[in-house]
Amino acid sequence: MANFTGSAVVSSYNAATGTTAGAPVVAIGKAQTSQAAPIPGTVDAFTAFMSEPAGVSKIALSFIRWASDANFVPTKPGSQRTYIAIQNLESTSIKVLVTYKDRNGNTVGSPQTLTIAGYAKGNSDPYSAGAVAAGATFGMKPGEFRYYTDGGFGAGAIITPHTDNPSAHFIAIVRANNAGASEDYNGPAVP
Repeated sequence: MANFTGSAVVSSYNAATGTTAGAPVVAIGKAQTSQAAPIPGTVDAFTAFMSEPAGVSKIALSFIRWASDANFVPTKPGSQRTYIAIQNLESTSIKVLVTYKDRNGNTVGSPQTLTIAGYAKGNSDPYSAGAVAAGATFGMKPGEFRYYTDGGFGAGAIITPHTDNPSAHFIAIVRANNAGASEDYNGPAVP
């Protein structure tokens, strides 16, 4: 499934009128992924997430983490890596900014700019965005994001439209992976 991207619109169908203006629908997405190195062999991880009825222009994400290779192993189950999937709900390409924050709300590194094609998905994580490399300046352990040298924890991200398209609408889902396990959560809208 390398280079895979996609989405779906689920609507009810009214057979009497021949339209999709039927009853409200609730949908749950389920995902399976195979995780490879640094985990020995391949481990399947299963998770689920809720559908979203509409997109928004600002999302705040808590519990954003990145464990180093040494700590992202089955013997350290509390260490996680998070990946953010951002779905463009518009027919044209949009740009979004993903800004990583430390436990005190400080911006870690520079905001990452993603260009996402119409109805397509873009991806971000603290490592690819440069927040892991910048984290040491904020007291985070080397090679990690959210894990601090003083034993504390906490970090997040905020997704906003780029100034090129200030009214862009999107949704986001975060996958938090432990070595051999996974959980998803929907990114909540913020004013």
